[in-house]
Amino acid sequence: MKQKYYIDTSVFGGYYDEEFETITRLFFNTILKENVTILYSELTENELEFKIWLSDA
Repeated sequence: MKQKYYIDTSVFGGYYDEEFETITRLFFNTILKENVTILYSELTENELEFKIWLSDA
């Protein structure tokens, strides 16, 4: 059975946070290697899009 992980904005944010980057990058690398499914809410998607929009401004 394929594993599924529900993640929120803080997991994506951990990728760029010194305190959490090592474990978060390991988590994302594991996801890519094991071909698991990532689930996230519409709110998380909106927050990430807003963050990208802010960084482009």
